[in-house]
Amino acid sequence: MRQRIKVAAALVHDPQILLLDEPFNGMDPRQRMHMMDLLSSLGDEAAPSFFSSHILEEVERLSGTIQVMVAGRLAASGDFRAIRRLMTSRPHVFHVKTSDDRRLAAASSAATTPTRSELTEQGPQVRTSDFGAFCVRSR
Repeated sequence: MRQRIKVAAALVHDPQILLLDEPFNGMDPRQRMHMMDLLSSLGDEAAPSFFSSHILEEVERLSGTIQVMVAGRLAASGDFRAIRRLMTSRPHVFHVKTSDDRRLAAASSAATTPTRSELTEQGPQVRTSDFGAFCVRSR
């Protein structure tokens, strides 16, 4: 509730620019969704918003352009997918459309980097921690 009160205090003056540091910190999932909806509508209607977050998925939902800072320096800039490709330590999830499921399974099992394949309701899904190797190998 304190976090929500702080954001409300920042908004009450109808600022031209909104600068927030970790605005979702300490919120439960429902509060987080409400705050994301609020910030999204503010960005569509009025003042530009700048916020910091360590959770890239939150940033993706709200931002068109992402700036990544490391040790006080700009490390990367771009859209979510471009930044995500640079982060190879976390698994990437690919939903794959294929006419040859067996070939996809064979390629995934022969991978030199850790991958995991599974069949979901959306079709074949592959998880890998090495985006570049997966894309090269998949072509």
